[in-house]
Amino acid sequence: MRGRRRFHRYAAVSLVVAAFSVASPLGAHAQGSAVYVTSNGTTVNVAGLLADGFTMEELRSLDLQVPMINMLVSSGTATVAQAQHLAQSLLATPPKLVSAQTGPLPSGVVLPSFPAGPLTSCSSGTGAYYDVYTGTGWNEATAYTTMGDSTSKSSSDGFYDSLGLWSTTNNVGADIGLGTPGSGSSATWTMYENGPYGHWDPSSGYTISQATYPEVYLELTIPTTSYLGITVIDPTTWTVLYNPDVYVGTSYGFTTSGANEEIYRFDSIAQNGGEDLTDGSSLTEQSWTHEYEYNSNGYQLVTSYGREAGPECTAAEKATVSVNSYTAWYDSNISVSYS
Repeated sequence: MRGRRRFHRYAAVSLVVAAFSVASPLGAHAQGSAVYVTSNGTTVNVAGLLADGFTMEELRSLDLQVPMINMLVSSGTATVAQAQHLAQSLLATPPKLVSAQTGPLPSGVVLPSFPAGPLTSCSSGTGAYYDVYTGTGWNEATAYTTMGDSTSKSSSDGFYDSLGLWSTTNNVGADIGLGTPGSGSSATWTMYENGPYGHWDPSSGYTISQATYPEVYLELTIPTTSYLGITVIDPTTWTVLYNPDVYVGTSYGFTTSGANEEIYRFDSIAQNGGEDLTDGSSLTEQSWTHEYEYNSNGYQLVTSYGREAGPECTAAEKATVSVNSYTAWYDSNISVSYS
């Protein structure tokens, strides 16, 4: 399933057949006792996948994607045939290693200047955003996301629909996902990564037409302590569109287990060089659904851990965010209007 070499690019993987079972929340495969340990240490009961026709060699090649494939089949999100198609598409689209850049942004590019962190003072003066954090102990997340419609767009604004990873050890985070930089078209979304230690320039390619792909499926993984993986999937065909692993370095202090990290998602209209909440930009009906979080105990829909999800950050910024619908942390539909 990820057409790549048999073993993971960063470390050897192991497939263990053991005489015990692994906790599998929400109906994860629990038939038998075949256990797969990914290269970043996540344990998955794969007896159900083996029974469905997946092979051990395919699981070794899929590696970090095994938890997602297991969830898709176990939860009924995808049929076995669809999951097998996605696996073959992953195999045919091996991760492309790219590096975050340091230094000034290219002319006209606007990147978010947040997050400020789940338990610290928020980052004001850079536009409004809506965020949801998972709590610590999770090292993978998946979700459907529908990219919102832009009815108007200032050249100084950037729209973002992103996941990210926050280090609770160093109180710093990196955003990774989809956006439209200030110089780009609101009808075309581009992959990007951004944080205090560098940025992956969203003008460098990896574009997605909103008309062709109004909804995509995103997966965030932590391949190593210095890489973030982001996979973009077309959920209508379960085919991989893009699959980069972005080198972010070691300054964040990330761990592959997720023990000291919180995964987050956010929607925003970002502004750099001065905030103007009346410039006419708007982002309408941007949604996330069925966000799952993963670790060695299995997977579950994202749930509360004590910090309310919602708009950030000042009263004026919060007033620009409308929550159209919200369901138990794992689903949300929001709009942002600077009018």
